[in-house]
Amino acid sequence: MSLIVNINKNIGNIFIDLYLPREIFDNPVNYYSIVHFTEYFLFSFFNFFTFKQAILISFLWELAELFLKYEWARESWANKIIDIFFNLSGFYFGKNFLSKWSNNY
Repeated sequence: MSLIVNINKNIGNIFIDLYLPREIFDNPVNYYSIVHFTEYFLFSFFNFFTFKQAILISFLWELAELFLKYEWARESWANKIIDIFFNLSGFYFGKNFLSKWSNNY
């Protein structure tokens, strides 16, 4: 079952495809949720990467997925919200892990 509503807009000579999720709660947690947690856990190890930047990048990525034509980018609205939660959780736990680990050594 396709989770998309494809909207094709022509702005001048530019065609923009927008893939809006049709479902609200379909499959909110999946394999990619673990990937989101892990990648942001690892991103947290970079000192220049702040929590505010993690929030901004998380929202921008989920917004960008609305314009990607790939099937892996098709997800429900709940999954988008949960992805952001997993991103920020991974970042938070990564920062805390790094803080506790560096205090011990």
